[in-house]
Amino acid sequence: MKRITFTLFASLAPSVLNAQSFSEAFADSDMLKIGIAVICMGLAMLFILEMFRRFFDFQIKSKALEMRVPEELASVILNDKPGKDRKSGIKWSFIFAGLGFGLTLVHYTRPWGTHSFAIMAFSLAAAFFGYYCYIRFSEK
Repeated sequence: MKRITFTLFASLAPSVLNAQSFSEAFADSDMLKIGIAVICMGLAMLFILEMFRRFFDFQIKSKALEMRVPEELASVILNDKPGKDRKSGIKWSFIFAGLGFGLTLVHYTRPWGTHSFAIMAFSLAAAFFGYYCYIRFSEK
């Protein structure tokens, strides 16, 4: 019994004995700005990579048409799926809707801190789950 009590008090000691205010203890505003900048840069890089992929796919398709490659070989090389572009657009709309919803919730639950990251994580998870449900029900 003494060990349980000691372990409980020892685990609670750091949160009780901190010298910072409660809002500064978990996340500094500079850390929050860095995190947001990293997320924004990541999304921008994903967008740029998607644009490059689409551009190079177009270049390959135009070269295949110029060289009069047989249709069977072209379909194997290019691996074309008819609904791929539509699903990609819907995926990005789900992601941006989740980001917008999460940022709106973060704006109304100030001060910013660790809960802001949790709100963004859960809103993005809900967006990906919505996309998964959409894909699953559209295949039926």
